Amino acid sequence: MDHDRLPYKMYMWEESTGGKGWIQDVKIITDVLHLPPPSEHIIYDLDAAAVAARNLSVNEYWREAAVKPKLDCFVEVTDRMSVCNLVKANMKRRPRSLTAKLLCGILPLEVETGRYKKGQKVDREFRYCKVCNSGRAETEYHYLFSCDKLKVERSTAYLECVDDIGHFMVIQDCEKVRYLLAPEKIKGFGNMVENLFDKRRQCLFNPNK
Repeated sequence: MDHDRLPYKMYMWEESTGGKGWIQDVKIITDVLHLPPPSEHIIYDLDAAAVAARNLSVNEYWREAAVKPKLDCFVEVTDRMSVCNLVKANMKRRPRSLTAKLLCGILPLEVETGRYKKGQKVDREFRYCKVCNSGRAETEYHYLFSCDKLKVERSTAYLECVDDIGHFMVIQDCEKVRYLLAPEKIKGFGNMVENLFDKRRQCLFNPNK
C-alpha cells in the first residue's frame, strides 16, 4: 500500500489511536484470507482476494446447509449452477416459485407440514402421504416420482422433459432431479412441479371434482 495514499494514512492514524472502526474490518479480512497486515510494502491483489472471500462464503453456506434437515433435498440435488439455472430460466412466476419452495424444503408437503402432531415431533419417515395413503412418507422425491395419485400428471410431464424414459426410470431420484434442473429441462420441470401441486391439492381438498 503506497504510504502517500490517503487510505494508508487513515489506516495508520486509526491504528495509532487504537481505533476500532474500519481498521478492525481490514484486519478481519486479512486474517481470514491469510494475508499479511497492511503496510507500505504490501500490494494486495484485490481481484484474487475477492475470489477467495467469495469461495469462503460459498463453502460456509454449503456447510451450514448440510446440517439443516429441511434442506436435505436441496443439498443433495443442487449446486451453484442449478440454482443459477432456476433464476435465469424463462419461466412464469408460479412454477418458478413452487420449484424454489420444493428445493428449499418449504413446499407444503407432509414432510414439512407434518413435523409435529399434538405437540410431539414426528420423525421424517412417519410423515405419511395423505394423498395416496400408501404408508410412505411424503418427501419431495415421493411427491415428484412415486405418489400414485399424481401418476397421470407425472407421465404427461415426462413426455415434455425426458428424452430417454428407460434410462430416466432406473436412475436414483436425486439424479432425476439433477437431470430436470438442466437449463434445457428446467422450464418443463417447473411446469411439472406446478401441475403435480395442483393435482395434489385437488386430491386432498376436492377429491370428487
